[in-house]
Amino acid sequence: MYDNLSLELFNLNFKKKISLTNSSLPLFLTLASEKFKNVAYFVKNNELITNIKRQIKSINPNIEVVTFPEIDCPFFSNVSPTKEIIWERIKTLFQIADPPQKNMVCLLSYKSFVAKTICSSELNKRKITIETNKGNSYGRILEFLKNNMYERVDFVKNKGEFAIRGDIMDVFSPNEDLPVRIVFYLDKLESLSNYDPFKQTSTKFINKYNLFAPSEILFNEKSIKRFRELYRKLNICNKEEYYKAISNNVILPGSEQFYPIIYENYQTILEYLKDFTLFFDADYENIVNETYEFLINEVDGFNDFFRSESTFFLKKKDFDGFLKKANFFLISNSLLESDSKAVFSNNEILKNNKNHNLSEICNSIMSTQNRKYIFCMDSRINEKKLIQIFKKKNINYLILNNLNEKKILDNQQKVYISNFKIEKSFSVKILKDKSLKFLSDSDFFEKITQKNTRKEFSQDNIIDQFSQLNINDFIVHINHGVGKFIGLKKKFINEIEKEFIEISYFNDDKLQIPIENLELI
Repeated sequence: MYDNLSLELFNLNFKKKISLTNSSLPLFLTLASEKFKNVAYFVKNNELITNIKRQIKSINPNIEVVTFPEIDCPFFSNVSPTKEIIWERIKTLFQIADPPQKNMVCLLSYKSFVAKTICSSELNKRKITIETNKGNSYGRILEFLKNNMYERVDFVKNKGEFAIRGDIMDVFSPNEDLPVRIVFYLDKLESLSNYDPFKQTSTKFINKYNLFAPSEILFNEKSIKRFRELYRKLNICNKEEYYKAISNNVILPGSEQFYPIIYENYQTILEYLKDFTLFFDADYENIVNETYEFLINEVDGFNDFFRSESTFFLKKKDFDGFLKKANFFLISNSLLESDSKAVFSNNEILKNNKNHNLSEICNSIMSTQNRKYIFCMDSRINEKKLIQIFKKKNINYLILNNLNEKKILDNQQKVYISNFKIEKSFSVKILKDKSLKFLSDSDFFEKITQKNTRKEFSQDNIIDQFSQLNINDFIVHINHGVGKFIGLKKKFINEIEKEFIEISYFNDDKLQIPIENLELI
């Protein structure tokens, strides 16, 4: 734990605006969770969420890091969000509604709170715990699965699926790491066991298993009625196939596009986070306003309805009202010190000459006493080089498996080597009597590029594999549903030419799939 550092960071005179470097953000959030227990940070896109989560876990694996990514497709677009996004969102909703005892960091995007989600009162109805010797009946469990849109399959491999074979029922809940195999004797539950979904073999017996709804987007009698009313009111065109199917409780792939019109009331995830300490970007007001306008414009043709009548998108006055009751801080990347903000970290000013930088740092290590140096290594090769240099210069060091493993501040050791990955070196400025420097290996060594040894597909190979496939043939993407095969397309990604299979959906919405991901079709 970083108890001393955490106390310095959040002392009584701490300002509401914090200045820090991008590379130090994961460390900052880790320390914030030590102080406040449950914290939430808002980012601009899903990719940043993934990177920050990975870095926080490398600092302290014991922190619970949950994510609430934005839905990765436009509404009313005939394209379904990816299942992984849906599973991650519903899992996080249940987790923050009942947070665990250990510290938690929630990472989410601005879009994911401006576009609202299912109300917590409705969510709480969408979970049950099944236990041995508790009288859980076959009929009760099956009714829950059907009411919460679990998909019945022959063999369960993915979350949100269930299968029945005689007196055995297999179920995979989105909040669990493994599916459960339920054995019944007549109508009563006899045993529970986790099992490997690929080998289909049981791994261990368990006493209980939590069943949660696999999605926040639920079609039932009430939500279908609401959908039908608003579909007609908005005079939605070119989607009659969906209207007829949903009206008959047949949920086609792509039906999730109607999420904004299936519930009478929605709730921003901010309300789920009412007991969390929140961290926003310093220019959050502009970001929120821009996000709101982007989402409103994205539902082209229904803008007036969503501005004036619908509660699906969070309006500015409601957001401002929430902030009046919230405990929140602002994070700035501007490193100019002022009385209006506290400075957590600064970039280390280093030269382009990597050998010179390394020599200067080694000299500093040997000549100073009140500094600690943490070398953050992205490459095992560079780590070995660094260790050899330390041995030649008789510099003692300690290798950390994660930054939470040792109390760095209380340890007499000056130099540490960690696998914590950062882009730029920085120093933590909040300590009065000590300096804590985090040093990126990119400032001292050349970047090690890993070659991609994956065998490239040629267009001829693809045509051979899809020899029976013609333009405009229907194909099924496992996440986005049925579309038409348009053909092979080439485009440049990071200056590298890539080949894609292009699928067309209703209203000329297009999806491009890299040829190395053919298993998705």
